[in-house]
Amino acid sequence: MKLLLAEDDSRLANMLIHLLQKDGHLVDWVASGDDALDYGLQGDYDVILLDWMMPGLDGITVCRKLRDNGFDGGILMLTAKDELSDKLNGLDTGADDYVVKPVTYAELSARLRSLDRRISNYSSVPLGNVRIDAATRTLRVHDNSVSFTIREFQLLDILLKRFGHVVTRDMLYERIWGTEVEVSPNAVEAIVKLLRRKLETVPTHWKISNVRGVGYRLEVRDVSEHS
Repeated sequence: MKLLLAEDDSRLANMLIHLLQKDGHLVDWVASGDDALDYGLQGDYDVILLDWMMPGLDGITVCRKLRDNGFDGGILMLTAKDELSDKLNGLDTGADDYVVKPVTYAELSARLRSLDRRISNYSSVPLGNVRIDAATRTLRVHDNSVSFTIREFQLLDILLKRFGHVVTRDMLYERIWGTEVEVSPNAVEAIVKLLRRKLETVPTHWKISNVRGVGYRLEVRDVSEHS
C-alpha cells in the first residue's frame, strides 16, 4: 500500500517507517497537520496514518477536511486519547479506525491489513471462484493456489483495482518503488513477466495485456485463446 504517515514524534515516525517499508509499503512522512492535509489531497494514498495531536491543524480537523474534499482512502487515527467519546468523535469525523498510543507495530499492522481488505475495490473484477488473501499474498481457485512476492502482489493489486483499464508504467514505478528509488527501466517488465507465469498456474481466466508505449491492462482472457 501507499501510505502517508502524519506524526510529529520523529523517533516513533522513523521506527514506523522502517517497519512499514520492511513490510513492502511505500511511506511518505509529514510532521504537521497542515502538511498532512496538503499531501493527503495531492497524493494518491491508500491509507493515511493520522496523529490526533500535531503542530498546526489537529488530526480531527485534517480528517474532516480530507473527507469534505473527497479523499476516499482509509484513515487510521493514532491517538493517546482512549476515552470512548474521543474515539466516537474520530470515527464520526470520517476516520475508519484508530490505534491508541503507545503504538505496537503488531496491532498497527493487523489494523492496516483489516482496513486494506475493507477499502480494496475489486468490484469491477470478475472474481468467480477466485479468492485473494492480501495478508498472505495468496490467490486461490478451488484447490489451486499460488503465492506472490511483495512486489508481485503490489502489481497484481494495482491491476485488479483498475481492472480493464490501462495502468501506465509511470504509475507502476511510482506505486511499487516510489519516486525516490532508482530502478532499472526493465524492472516493471520483469515483474509483469513473473506475475504472468504465476497467473497461468491457476484458472483465473485473466491475462495481462501490453498496451504498446503506455503500460498494461488486466482483462478477461478470450476463450478462443484456449482453443
